[in-house]
Amino acid sequence: MRTVSIPAKPFAFNAPLSKTALLAIDLQRDFLLPGVVGDTQTGTVLSSIQAILPACQQLLKLFRDLELPVIHTREGHRPDLSDCPSSKLQISAQASTPCEAIREIGIPGSRRPVRGEYGHDLHLAVTARPRELVVDKPGKGAFWNTNLLSELQALGVTHLVVMGVTTECSVTTTVREANDRGFECLVIEECTAGYNDTAFKAPSLDMLHRSDGLFGYVGTLTPIVAALSPLIPSRSCTTTKAWSLASPNSLSIPVLSAAYQSSSTTPGAVVTALHQRLLTHPQISSIFLHLIPLDSLLRTCSALKAAYPDPYSRPPLYGIPFSIKDSIDLNGVPTTAACPPLSYTPTTSSTIVNTLLSLGAILVGKTNLDQLATGLTGCRSPHGIPPIPFSPAHIPGGSSSGSCVSVSSGLVSFSVGTDTAGSGRVPAGFNGIVGFKPTKGTVSFRGVVTACESLDCISVATTSVRDSRTLWRLCRGFDAEDRWAKHYPSVPRHVEAFPTKFRVLVPPAETLEICSKDYRRLFSKAIEKMRGLGEEVVVDSAMWSVFEDAGKLLYDGTLVYERLAGMPKGWFEQNQELLHPVTREVFRKVTERKSTAEDVFRDLNQMMSLRRRSQQIFSASAGGVSVLMVPTAPVHPTIEEVAADPIGINSLLGTFSHFGNVLDLCAIAVPAGFYSKEMDGVTLNLPFGVTLLSSEGRDDVVLDLAERFEAAEV
Repeated sequence: MRTVSIPAKPFAFNAPLSKTALLAIDLQRDFLLPGVVGDTQTGTVLSSIQAILPACQQLLKLFRDLELPVIHTREGHRPDLSDCPSSKLQISAQASTPCEAIREIGIPGSRRPVRGEYGHDLHLAVTARPRELVVDKPGKGAFWNTNLLSELQALGVTHLVVMGVTTECSVTTTVREANDRGFECLVIEECTAGYNDTAFKAPSLDMLHRSDGLFGYVGTLTPIVAALSPLIPSRSCTTTKAWSLASPNSLSIPVLSAAYQSSSTTPGAVVTALHQRLLTHPQISSIFLHLIPLDSLLRTCSALKAAYPDPYSRPPLYGIPFSIKDSIDLNGVPTTAACPPLSYTPTTSSTIVNTLLSLGAILVGKTNLDQLATGLTGCRSPHGIPPIPFSPAHIPGGSSSGSCVSVSSGLVSFSVGTDTAGSGRVPAGFNGIVGFKPTKGTVSFRGVVTACESLDCISVATTSVRDSRTLWRLCRGFDAEDRWAKHYPSVPRHVEAFPTKFRVLVPPAETLEICSKDYRRLFSKAIEKMRGLGEEVVVDSAMWSVFEDAGKLLYDGTLVYERLAGMPKGWFEQNQELLHPVTREVFRKVTERKSTAEDVFRDLNQMMSLRRRSQQIFSASAGGVSVLMVPTAPVHPTIEEVAADPIGINSLLGTFSHFGNVLDLCAIAVPAGFYSKEMDGVTLNLPFGVTLLSSEGRDDVVLDLAERFEAAEV
């Protein structure tokens, strides 16, 4: 992680570039143009505010050239003032004509801006681009009653360079709020001003950096430009290289986006090349259950080109090809869940698909899966077994088998699947890619076939942690029509502006004995890699027992009954012979238990007790661990081995994944090396992966550590 030292007061501001963002505060017409809110306030000198625009433009261009995050804030209220703090209403009430001041709030002559009005939007000289975040705030500070904290955590940002207005009000209030939340802030003098600079600007900035930077740092424009400008060519030179589908990581989101921006390729050229690759793949019908026709893809590309002629106005996933698991609805295309008797044709797309399409992504097709999303092997579909690119003999993992194979085979940039018991993580591990399961309910599940609805989550398969983080940040959000939706984060936490030691819990040695010899060796290397990063590795059998007990509860208990609830009532009893033999056997074993409602409630109570115990394990206030690290799976069996014992091996594969959903954890599977295996005189190089897990709402924590782990040398 490159750290840049920027001269400032009281001393140098040391910013890790990958964790630094520009925060532009309230550069709105209301505060910058004559005749609107700011110009009507007593003692206003509008010229001092307007004078900072050229410097703000220069700083904004610098961050954009470096491709660093830019966040804009806008102060304002709903027209009915329902979000307006009482203190503001009191000020308006004490105006010379209080009734008019409140009723006409947001129009020329009033004292408060209103969302949706002309003045509320950003000044054209410093307006936001589509890829930049705009946070609407009702208060002076940018953190109160907004999603700014969670957005910065999602971006992985810990350091903020701040510009905007007014110095004495929103700027300093926001910096103080940020400081309490763990951020390091640098305010640039030439890029901030107030309505009475002579009286307020210097004292306001002095108070920030007094007492050795009590609240933050204050700097000037020239030093930060001098420190960051030399880095621009080294970061942007890759955009001038010719793009090639054959290049490693050519389909990753940043590489493909850079290629589009440099005009070295177009979405039309990419989907044409990918479509040819899809059609010539010898086992494409076992990977994709539905492909979007090329002419339809090209029409989508033409529409994107027409809608976004300016490269800087493009949405963040412009032209990025993706696939979805065929349990996810796409308007007008059958959703089968690899179970033709239960297929239907939706008239609307799922929330996740609509979100991705609105962000400019291009849907290539729908992928194969273990039937009804039941299984971890990838061998339970009537449409065949998706082949991993490493071995024709080994299983792809499931249930999101086709999704992960479509990514590992270079057919799409990313894929959306589901995860109910490890379905997005286990196949990612077997395919040598990243599989991310966010906190349940933070990405809408509306429009997806349920397996166990109380445990189901959207998952994403990508080639890098960075891409997983990007997709999670763009797609998460509270969906009021999803009955399992959650606000994120449920409990706000401070960020860590400086590198801190993660406490990493790993299973005890006796538990790891179920792993293959190669997996035990590679997991030991992963542990040493963690220690090499400076992390503290913890082995605690008592802690591990919580996860072990939760894993057993999923299939040994009555929670599996919920899988029957995902089908029409009575359907299984009347139509079970229509199912895949292994799927049918799984459901039959469930019905044969004859469990009672009392049994179900006992298991639900035990599940909630285990959840509470796991939350205590991950509680930072109690000195708990940061994350749990486990092998993504204990073994990588062959197709032949699964055929001989389909249910037994499936249960084994879930040893380190089942508990993740039962305990409502967030998790990410990441590659952790390769091992060689001889089969029929051929040497195969197979991937190994580990999974990092933490409690709900700590997605940024597992992503941060996963990025460290991914970037470190083995």
